[in-house]
Amino acid sequence: ATGRHPIAVLQVEGDLFFGVVEELERQLNRIAANGARVIVLRMKRALAIDATAAETMAGFATYFQGRGGHLILCGLKKDLHQQIVQAHLGEILGGENLLTTGGRAFESVQQALAAARRRLSLSGGPGDPAALIRTGPADPAEAWIYHI
Repeated sequence: ATGRHPIAVLQVEGDLFFGVVEELERQLNRIAANGARVIVLRMKRALAIDATAAETMAGFATYFQGRGGHLILCGLKKDLHQQIVQAHLGEILGGENLLTTGGRAFESVQQALAAARRRLSLSGGPGDPAALIRTGPADPAEAWIYHI
């Protein structure tokens, strides 16, 4: 169907805390239901994650992996990476799905997309725009854009 792609990239900004958990979970489930098989969360602008948000993401990751999906976190700064590694979320995702921020712009996103393509056996170089940007439904109430 139109607008569906097996890889979805989302930019996360600000703190992930108990107050955003319901919306985060709703959106992740919606993206998975829309056909994404790999969801990449770019966390470059995420500042912190609390236990509730980490556990919610771990629950989604477990569910998504059970359906054959993969959740990858990239752009992780050192402190946030350490928080996630020490949480249940780090155990669920595994180190290969926790990519730290690199020295070049979008380096960890490119690594995440390469990993996603390997998992899906897709072709296309790291500059393939279809894998980087996806626009959802045109209805303003349902519209969303994933961008990096």
